[in-house]
Amino acid sequence: MATRRRIDPDAGLSAVQAWLVDPAALVRPTLATAVRFTLEELAARVAAVLRRTRPDADDDGVLRVADLQLDPETYQVTRSGVPIELAPTEYKMLRHMMINANVVLSRQQLLDAVWGTDFYGDDSVVATYISYLRRKVDATGEPLIHTHRGFGYVLRGQRH
Repeated sequence: MATRRRIDPDAGLSAVQAWLVDPAALVRPTLATAVRFTLEELAARVAAVLRRTRPDADDDGVLRVADLQLDPETYQVTRSGVPIELAPTEYKMLRHMMINANVVLSRQQLLDAVWGTDFYGDDSVVATYISYLRRKVDATGEPLIHTHRGFGYVLRGQRH
């Protein structure tokens, strides 16, 4: 049986930093125990959660999947260093697919993310924009955008 290090939650910021290395090491307080955090502890906990849940982006905020890069600050997209010109809707769709790289997204999920939940048009517009993206993104290299019949679309590639 493996033993776990026990970290006292009242030990402060050093305990939180140790927990960031080994989350299983933190001894969870009981419901009867009142837990108080300093602002530094709270900031460390929030930063840890954000690191685990945010999309793969460097500190500069650039999303990278395979050789495809998207810079949300400058709205520039490049593949293997070659700039790709995208329309605003194409950009939104590609960004959502890069954030969810290697996850199959249904037409409805893409509609909600790109056009919003109040879109009442035909969902075939998703297939149209996927074809636009394929012509632009997949033209210079190995295809990254794939169709899963009956399920949706996926942007496949190693995240950097």
